[in-house]
Amino acid sequence: MNISAKKQKPVALCAFLTGNKLCNKLLTRQLMRVSGIVVILLSTTFGVLIAKPGRGQDMSTEKVSIGLRYESLISGLEKIERQTSLRFFYRKADVKALKSLNLPFRVRTVQETLNELLHNTFFSFRQIDGNILLERNNQQTGYLIDGRVIDINKQGLPFATVSLIQLDINKTIQTVQTDTSGNFKLAASKKGDYLVKIYALGMDSLSVSLTLADNKVIQLPDITLTTSSTKLKEVIVTASRPLIKQEIDRLTYNVQSDPEKDILSVLDLLRKVPMVSVTGDDKIEVKGNTNFRVLINGRPSSLIANNPSDVFRTMPANTIQSIEVITNPPSKYDAEGIAGIINVITNKKIEQGYNASLGTSYNTLNQRGVSGSLTLKSNKIGINGFFGSNWQDSPSSTFKNSQLGTSFINTLSTEQGVMTNSRNALYGNVEISYEIDSLNLITGTLGLNNNKNLQESDQFFSLMNSQRVIEQSYHIDYSGKDHTQGKDLGLNYQLGFPGKKDQFLTASYKYNESNYTENNGRIATERFNYLENDRGQFNKSGAKEQTIQLDYVHPFKSLNIEGGAKAILRDNYSDFSYKSFVPGSEDDVSNNTLNSFKYSNNVYGFYNSYHLKFKKWGVKAGMRLEITTINADFISVNSKVDRTYSNFIPTVVFQRNFGSQSNLTLGYTQRIQRPGITQLNPFENKSNTLYWETGNPDLLPVLNHNFELTYSNSKKGSLNLSVNYLFANNSVQEVAALGKDSVTRYTYQNIGKNDDLGFNLSFSYPIATGFTVNANGRISYLWLNGTSNGHFASNRGFKGNTNVSFSKFLEKYDFRISLDFGTNSPEIYLQGKSRSSYNSSLSLNKKFFNKSLSLSASVSNPFERYRNWYTRFTTPDFVSDYNFRNNFRRFNFSVNYKFGGLKSAIKKNKRGINNDDYLK
Repeated sequence: MNISAKKQKPVALCAFLTGNKLCNKLLTRQLMRVSGIVVILLSTTFGVLIAKPGRGQDMSTEKVSIGLRYESLISGLEKIERQTSLRFFYRKADVKALKSLNLPFRVRTVQETLNELLHNTFFSFRQIDGNILLERNNQQTGYLIDGRVIDINKQGLPFATVSLIQLDINKTIQTVQTDTSGNFKLAASKKGDYLVKIYALGMDSLSVSLTLADNKVIQLPDITLTTSSTKLKEVIVTASRPLIKQEIDRLTYNVQSDPEKDILSVLDLLRKVPMVSVTGDDKIEVKGNTNFRVLINGRPSSLIANNPSDVFRTMPANTIQSIEVITNPPSKYDAEGIAGIINVITNKKIEQGYNASLGTSYNTLNQRGVSGSLTLKSNKIGINGFFGSNWQDSPSSTFKNSQLGTSFINTLSTEQGVMTNSRNALYGNVEISYEIDSLNLITGTLGLNNNKNLQESDQFFSLMNSQRVIEQSYHIDYSGKDHTQGKDLGLNYQLGFPGKKDQFLTASYKYNESNYTENNGRIATERFNYLENDRGQFNKSGAKEQTIQLDYVHPFKSLNIEGGAKAILRDNYSDFSYKSFVPGSEDDVSNNTLNSFKYSNNVYGFYNSYHLKFKKWGVKAGMRLEITTINADFISVNSKVDRTYSNFIPTVVFQRNFGSQSNLTLGYTQRIQRPGITQLNPFENKSNTLYWETGNPDLLPVLNHNFELTYSNSKKGSLNLSVNYLFANNSVQEVAALGKDSVTRYTYQNIGKNDDLGFNLSFSYPIATGFTVNANGRISYLWLNGTSNGHFASNRGFKGNTNVSFSKFLEKYDFRISLDFGTNSPEIYLQGKSRSSYNSSLSLNKKFFNKSLSLSASVSNPFERYRNWYTRFTTPDFVSDYNFRNNFRRFNFSVNYKFGGLKSAIKKNKRGINNDDYLK
C-alpha cells in the first residue's frame, strides 16, 4: 500500500502564530465575518425559541387549498408556503422519512392541514410570528412505523385492519385501520421484535416481521393483500357488533345485527326490542305505556304522527339501521312523552360511491308493497334516502258491542256488523349533506307522505227495554273515505372548532305540515221507531309546525357541557260539519251542525346539561325549562282557552361500568303529558247515536315521575335487566257516563292517580354456531285510582308481555330459519280490562349472488285464523262489552336486492331538531 503526503503553505492561523502581518489581517477579517454570522444565528434561534405568536397571518384562520398523493411532508410544506407568507423551520433529517403521504384536496386552515399531515407522528408544531416551527417531541422516545396496504392492482386498500404485536410478551399493543388510500401509521415505545399483521374482509391476512433498533422512523415497503380463497364466516362479522348496547341515557338495538332483519317488518321487530312491546291489537307500548314519542333519524315526521303502527307494519326491517329507546331522556330532549322516546335510525354511514336496495312484498291478507333505499356520496355531497308504497284490501272483519244499564235504567243496546277497509300509502324521505370544509356542514331534509283510506260497513243497532223487548232498531250502511297528506322540510348548519372535534354549534330549522280531509255518510234502512235523519260528515283539518333550535356542545377532558334553546310554534285548524238528509232522498235539511276551531300551541325550551365521564363512572345531569302557551278558539261552541304555564324538568343519570361490556345505570327524570286537541275540544261528536264523545277544555298537563335501574351485559350475547317505577297524581283518564236517554257520553278528566312498578328482561344468546335465542319480556303491577260521574273508581293488577325467538343459520347454504312466539296479558284501564292474546310465526330466508338477493317466506299465527279482541268496561251505572274479530293468519313473501359499492365516509350533523313532545 502506497501512502503519499504533500506539504501545504501556511495560512491564517499559522501566519498569526509566526507573526506574519499579512496573515494577521486576513485572520481578523475572517473572525469578524464568522462572529457576525454566529451572532445573527444565535439571536434568531433564541428569538424563535422564546417568542410568542404575534400579528400577521394566523395558521388557525389562514386557509390553503392543497392535496397530496403519495408525496413527502416537505412537498406539502412547500405548497403551504407558496399560498401564504408563513415559513417553516425544521430539521430536514427528521422529516425526510415522512413520505408517501395522502391528503384529499380541499380548503382547510393551515392548522387543520398540519394536524392531518402530522397525525400519529412524533412531531408537534407552533407558530412564532410569521414562522411555524416543527419539532420532534423531546419526551417521545418511541418509534414510528409507516406503511401502505395495496391490492393486486397496486391500488390502495382502504379500511384494512393493521395490528402491531410485541413478540416478547405476545401482546397486541396497537390496532389501526388504513385510510382511503391504504396508508397506516403505528407507534411503538421500545426496541425489540414485532409483528405487523394485516387483514381485510374477503382478503388473505399477511404478517410482516420487524425489528426496531436505532432508526426511529421506519418506512415499510408496500404490502399486497390478495383475495381470500375461503369465505369469511358470518358469525365473525356479526360478533363484532353487539345486538344491544346500553349507554348512559339510552338503549340501542342494532337492527343490522339481528339475523331476522330480512324477514320481519319493523312492527314485528319492535317486539324484540327491550322495554318495547306490541299489544294484541298492534298498539306499540314503551314500558307498558302508550304515551311516548316516535322519531325518524332524531326528527319528528308527519309520516308517523298519527299511527306509527300502520307505517311500521309495512316497512321492511332491513331498511332500519338501529332503534334507540330513550327512557330517561336528557335535558336536551323535549319533556313531553311519559314513557320516553323511540328513535328509529334509517341513516346509513354515507360513503364514497353508492349503495342501493329494492324490495317487494305480498301477504295473503291482500297487502302488497314496494320499498327502496339509496346511499350516495360524490366528493363533498352525500345523499341518503328511502321510500315505500303499499296497498291493502283487507278481508272483512266483524264486531259486536253491547251496553247494559245496571242502575237507574235497565236497557240493553247492541250494535254489530261487518266492515271492510282498503288503504294505500306512499312515503319517502331524503337527506342531503354538503361538507363545506372540515368545520362547516350543511344538511337538508325533505319528507313526503300520502295516505288514503276507504272503509265500508253494514251495521245493525237495537235497543231493548228492561223486559228485553226491542224498542228501537235499524240498519246503517256506512261508507267513508279520508285522505292525509304531509310534508317535512328541514335545514341544519353545524359549525366545528379547530382542534376539538366534539365541540360544535348547531342551528336548525324544521317545518312540518299535514292536511286531512274526511267525507263519510250513513244511511239508515229497516227502521223501527227510529226517526233520525240520514247523515253526512265532512271534515277538513290541518296542522303547521315550525321549529327553531340552537345547540352548543363544549367538551373538556372528562366533562361535556351542553346548552341550547328551542321554539316550537304550532297552528292547527279544523272545519267539521254534519249534514242531515231526509230519509230516502239526498235533500239536506236546515239543522246542520258545524264544528270549527283554531288552536295554537307554542313551547319555548331552554336547557343545560353536564356529562361527567370517568374510567368506571359516568354522571349525566341537567335541567330544562319549558314555557307553554295555548290559545284555542272553539268557534262552534263559543269557547276559548288562553293558558300559559311553565315547568322545570330535572334529569340525573348515574352509570357504573364493570369493564367494557357491562354496566349498571340508575336514573330519574320527570316527563310531561300535555292535553291534545282531541282532549280539549268541547264539541260533542254525535256521529254514533248511542255513543257520544266530547273533550274537556279545562284539562291540565300531567307531571310524571320516572325512576329506573338497569343492568346490561354484552360479554357473550347480551343481557339487559331493568326495574322502573312511574307515578302521576293527576293523570288524564277517559271516562264514560250513561244518561237517562240511554246515550253513553265519553270525555276526559284530570281525575286519575296511577302507579306502575315494572320489571324488564331481555337477552340474546348464541347457543351454538349459527343458532341464537332471543327473549324480551316485561311484567308490571299497575294501580289506578280516580272518580267518574261522582263515583270512586279503582283498578289494579299485573300486566305483561313476552316474546321469544329462535334462529338457526345454515352457513353452507346461506339459509336461515326462525321461530317466534309472543304473549300479551290483558290491558288494564280505570274502568275496564281487555283479554290476553298471543302471536307466533315461522320464517325462512335464503340468499343468493353473494348475499345480494334475499328471498323470504313466512307464516304468521298459523294456529289461529281469526283474532278475537275483547274489552269490558264496568261502572256503577252500566257494563259495556266490545268484541272485534279480524283475520289473523297470513302467509308472507318478500324479495330484496342490494347493489352498489362504497369507499369512504362523510360527516353527519351531530345535532338536529328533535320535537319529542307529543301532540294528539
